[in-house]
Amino acid sequence: MRLKLLIILFFSLSIFAQASDKEKIEYLLKSIKESNHTFIRNGDEHTSEEAYKHLSFKLNYVKKTFFFFGPEKNIPIKDFIEKIASKSSSTDKPYYIKGKNLKKTPVKKWLYMKLDEYKKLNKLQKVAKPELVSEEDQKLKQ
Repeated sequence: MRLKLLIILFFSLSIFAQASDKEKIEYLLKSIKESNHTFIRNGDEHTSEEAYKHLSFKLNYVKKTFFFFGPEKNIPIKDFIEKIASKSSSTDKPYYIKGKNLKKTPVKKWLYMKLDEYKKLNKLQKVAKPELVSEEDQKLKQ
């Protein structure tokens, strides 16, 4: 019985971890779309909107093509960054990003910077949330 509970707990925790990876990927895709930077793929320049559409297409393609992910499965954040969003799957050339205040940078590096930004924002949001206190507890504090 304990073994079954441990197994259920393990899978529950792994599902929770995967859900956060899905949120991180959505954040990264949104960051790409809203960046207004130029993305360089195989030597050609693309808008942030085009980059967003391309990477969303690649992500969905991977989910549909590879049975171990599947449409309802989540891709680990590291796999998304390193295998899907950072380089061409056909030429293996890295993607780059540049912008008004950004020198030509590998997309991989930029995405990891954005991931750090996401983690910092989440920590701040958790700290900023007020505790829910019952009315009785509030009276006791007075």
